[in-house]
Amino acid sequence: MLMKREMIEMFFSFENAAVASGHLDVKTKELIAIACSIMADCLPCLEHHYKMAAQNGVTVDEAKEAIAVAVAISAGNKIGKFSIKAAELFKETV
Repeated sequence: MLMKREMIEMFFSFENAAVASGHLDVKTKELIAIACSIMADCLPCLEHHYKMAAQNGVTVDEAKEAIAVAVAISAGNKIGKFSIKAAELFKETV
C-alpha cells in the first residue's frame, strides 16, 4: 500500500475504536459496517466486515437484511434524485 505507515496505523486505530463495543455491541456495528461498505462501494471493506461480522455471531440471514437495507437506501436515493431530474429533462426535450 502506497501510504505512510503512520497514516495507515492512524486509520486502523480509528476503525478499531469505531467498531469496539460501546452503546452498540460489536455484532450490531459490524452489520452497520456491512451496509456502509455497500453504500461506499468498497468491496475490500465488505469482505473485511463480513468476516468480522461472522466472527462476532452475525448470521447469514442478519447479513442479508443489512445488505437489503443498504441496497434499498441506495435505490431510493437514485429514484428520488434521478427520476425527478429525468422528468425535468424530459419536459425540456419534448
